[in-house]
Amino acid sequence: MKRKLIGVVCLTIVMFGCSSETDQAGTAQMQDLSWVSALFEAVDSGDADAFVGFMSDDVVFRLRNLDPLYGKEAVHKDISELLAGIQGISHELSRVIAHDDLVIVQGVVTYTRLDGSTLPCQFVDVWTMRGALIQEYLIYIDNTEL
Repeated sequence: MKRKLIGVVCLTIVMFGCSSETDQAGTAQMQDLSWVSALFEAVDSGDADAFVGFMSDDVVFRLRNLDPLYGKEAVHKDISELLAGIQGISHELSRVIAHDDLVIVQGVVTYTRLDGSTLPCQFVDVWTMRGALIQEYLIYIDNTEL
């Protein structure tokens, strides 16, 4: 499935009296955001193992206003159930913004239902990073028609 990254924006803002220290792996990852596309390629290809590989073991994952999921196993189970209930999924990214330990991704996800019909939805993901892994994964989307 095709992915188009229209714009990548990296912000580095240093404010007087504030520190933006991260470990070296996290700093390098925040400078090279190609891993963001790899994360969405994993879910679009149906690879739940690779998808949760971008997350810390104690990740907090929240979709819309649903109850949060805690830990990689819960996220793996949830994403596997989602993928089993649809024919396909495809993300088109329009913007990626990174600052300190925060990554924001904006785009359109298109779900292909089992009957072949599609549902495109705009989304915004907000990730809090711990080093090179996502520790908090928040998805702002209205996919209730799915």
